[in-house]
This record gives sequence, C-alpha cells and structure tokens, in this order.
Amino acid sequence: SDLYARPESKDRFLQGAFVAAGLKHPNIAEVWEFGEEDGRAWMATELVQCASLEERHSVGGPVPPRMAVAAMLDVLDGLAAIHG
Repeated sequence: SDLYARPESKDRFLQGAFVAAGLKHPNIAEVWEFGEEDGRAWMATELVQCASLEERHSVGGPVPPRMAVAAMLDVLDGLAAIHG
C-alpha cells in the first residue's frame, strides 16, 4: 500500500507541504509546488546537491566531532524554523 495514498497521510503531507512552501530558510529545501493527482500527493522542491554522511564517511573516514555538531545544529535550526 502507498503510505501517501491513505487519506489521513495524504492530508498531513499536503498540510506540511503548504507550511514548508511558505518558509525561506537556508537549512530547508525550498518547496516550489505541491498538489495531488490521481489520488496521490506530491511535492516539488529545489535540488540540494551535497554528499550524504555515508559518502563522506566512505571517502574520509569518520566525520570530525566539530563537523558533526555543526551539521546537527543546522538541522535543528531548520526544524526550529518549521515549528516556529
């Protein structure tokens, strides 16, 4: 079953997309469009190109603690903006 085909999940997804579309923050991918077609919810965002933590780890070994903390602070800053 498709998670976003269930009415309650789809409604929650679309509500989140609506909120995110109104945000402009350096740590949040910009939402350009969202909607529903054929009973399925969708969202189009900017493409954010960066290495995953797994890719960084496989190339350079463990991420230094300061870099990991800085990345997590960026994530938390973005979450705070969403929930604010």
